[in-house]
Amino acid sequence: MNVLWKGPKEDCFDKEFIWEYIFTEHLTEIHLVECKKNGKIEIFTNFLRPLFRYTGTTGMQIKGILGSNRITVFFSSRKNEEMAILNKLFSIKNTTAELPQTGVTDGCKVAEII
Repeated sequence: MNVLWKGPKEDCFDKEFIWEYIFTEHLTEIHLVECKKNGKIEIFTNFLRPLFRYTGTTGMQIKGILGSNRITVFFSSRKNEEMAILNKLFSIKNTTAELPQTGVTDGCKVAEII
């Protein structure tokens, strides 16, 4: 999976540890298989679009919506180690995808795709 954009969540007090990722693909349960092997995954299916929450052994949390291409990652004090874990969990191929911000949609950043 490739990352279209990643970076600190701007509207959060603790930007250093709360990041948003936007992927090229929409998340499905297949993407969460690796998460199940490496931590606790909860899927909340009683919503129109099922939510999921991953809690890793290091304290990192990942929250998102199945069918969406965005996740919010809550890093602990072991951020560098957890970024490597995140890359493995979602098979992220490009890890340097910080694109310029061009606008805001529904409180989320939108990257300019050329």
